[in-house]
Amino acid sequence: MPSPFAELENLISEAVDSVMGEPTRIDRRRKSGRFSSSADDDRDSVTVTGVVDFNPVIADPKDKGQYDGFQPNLSGDKLHVSYAESSFASSDEYPTQDDTIVLTARSGQPSFRISRVDPDGLGRMVCVCV
Repeated sequence: MPSPFAELENLISEAVDSVMGEPTRIDRRRKSGRFSSSADDDRDSVTVTGVVDFNPVIADPKDKGQYDGFQPNLSGDKLHVSYAESSFASSDEYPTQDDTIVLTARSGQPSFRISRVDPDGLGRMVCVCV
């Protein structure tokens, strides 16, 4: 039996998905070379509700001394997509690095490559995309 905190976390996660979530398709990819990937026929694509965050991470230079000249800010991520782990039938269906997320409800169905997947320790995972 899950703890009361785990039950509360599941309720909150479901509420967040119902209010802020949108349908996404995860197309499976596998590394086929050092800089490329190809379709992974061993894993099926899956459509699941995720919370899409278009707020990129901005990397500021560490030193801003008077003799540094122009130092641009760098955008580190294009977007983050958060999924409830319970949205997947098993951990084998979790998204992995190099999979592609397609935003199926958006105009033009933009797609983004997953550069890493970070579990939050509270029943959700965040896919960092570039």
